[in-house]
Amino acid sequence: VVPAIDPTPYAEVTDLFVAEDARRRGVGTALVRHCENLARTRGAANLVLLTGHANPDAQAFYRRLGYADYALAFRKRLTSEDAAAARRRS
Repeated sequence: VVPAIDPTPYAEVTDLFVAEDARRRGVGTALVRHCENLARTRGAANLVLLTGHANPDAQAFYRRLGYADYALAFRKRLTSEDAAAARRRS
C-alpha cells in the first residue's frame, strides 16, 4: 500500500511476469487476484498495475480483468552531461 496525496490508500504492482510456456493457463489471473486480495487485506481501495507502453498483450490482459487506463509515465535516460549540468545549476 502506497501513501499518496490522495487519502484513499492504493496498492501498486510494478512487475508481473508469467513465463511464456505458462501463459493462457490462468497463472496471470491467479497472480493478479492474489495481489487484489493482498491489497484488500492491507486496506487498499484500489490496485494500480503498471506495464510497458509497448506491451499490448499485457494491456489487453489487464483490461480483460476489468482494469482501465489510468496514467501515463514519462522517462528520460540521464547522461553524465545531464548530471554535470544539474550540479552547475544547484
